[in-house]
Amino acid sequence: MSAKSGFTMTEVLLALTLLAGLMTAMSQFVFSVTESWTRSQERLAFSRHTRAVANHLDQMIRTAATAARASNVKEGAMGVKETRLTREGTTDLWCFDLPAADRLLADAPPEVQVALIWRREEGLMLCWKSRLEPDFVDGRSREVRVSSFVSAMTYEYRDQETGRWSAEATPKKDAKGRFLAPSRLRLQFERGGQKTVEWINLSDTREGVPAY
Repeated sequence: MSAKSGFTMTEVLLALTLLAGLMTAMSQFVFSVTESWTRSQERLAFSRHTRAVANHLDQMIRTAATAARASNVKEGAMGVKETRLTREGTTDLWCFDLPAADRLLADAPPEVQVALIWRREEGLMLCWKSRLEPDFVDGRSREVRVSSFVSAMTYEYRDQETGRWSAEATPKKDAKGRFLAPSRLRLQFERGGQKTVEWINLSDTREGVPAY
């Protein structure tokens, strides 16, 4: 090609091909970085949610245990009690009493009895009713959703002699038909392929409970 001549059609097409390839590579790179950042943000949000749920429930149970010890009454002590639910009717759930309403219970009066229940289609639900209400004994509990990402909930028991752990979907009874006090609550969270487990301590001691 002489100094005065222009680009040939072949050279122009080659340049355009190279430019198109470069633009495609840049687009794929930007898309990959954006997708990676989005997944990272989703994992972070999911982790924060699971920890927030676990920490809040742990604080509620600590408050209930402290209040029960301070008042020294059996009526509000933590344990398995019959609870009337909207859908399941009367069932045995692990319950605890809060001296004052929690932020999850927007308009609840004080002296609230609380229980947790898991439903496959709804996730983790908090059932509650106040001892100050006239229908406390016979009335159905109100419900509020704690997390829709909880895919399973089990009660875990630690054998004091062997140190072994066992998991039950419902509260466990001893040979005489009396309910045993669970050591901790296991919550499994799932969202978009992400999975994690949180443990909530239910006993007065933290022996044997993993530090998660």
